[in-house]
Amino acid sequence: MTQVSKYPIREDVYQRILNIFLKTLINIQREDEALEFISEFLTPTEKIMLAKRLAIALLLKKGYDYQAIKAILRVSQGTVTHVNTFLKFGAQGYHRILDKIIKDERIEEFLDKVEKTILRTMPTAGRGKGAEIWRSLKYEVQRKKPKPF
Repeated sequence: MTQVSKYPIREDVYQRILNIFLKTLINIQREDEALEFISEFLTPTEKIMLAKRLAIALLLKKGYDYQAIKAILRVSQGTVTHVNTFLKFGAQGYHRILDKIIKDERIEEFLDKVEKTILRTMPTAGRGKGAEIWRSLKYEVQRKKPKPF
């Protein structure tokens, strides 16, 4: 369980360190930078806890029921309830981020469909330089595509 020191800090100090933390997050530009920062900044337990909390919120937003979320993420009813309660009562920033994630997923799904259509229509049969270029391009696109979970 996450712990906070029993020795409180002054409000102005808290605001300053929070501001530094937020600016640090905002300045992370690349996925590899983010992964490196998170891996070094958070403990393994904190990473799992935060990732699961975000996943619970996303699944709730997508309409999954508690039982499905518990089974998929291996979390307790209380954890799902806690996140759901937070989402229902004033989590505007949470909803904004979740909406962005869902939008990005939809864009990615759309682009995947376009890519599959293009790859299906590429003339990979036959001989000659044109067919070889298309085969090579198709292979390169498929090789670079990340494998789904």
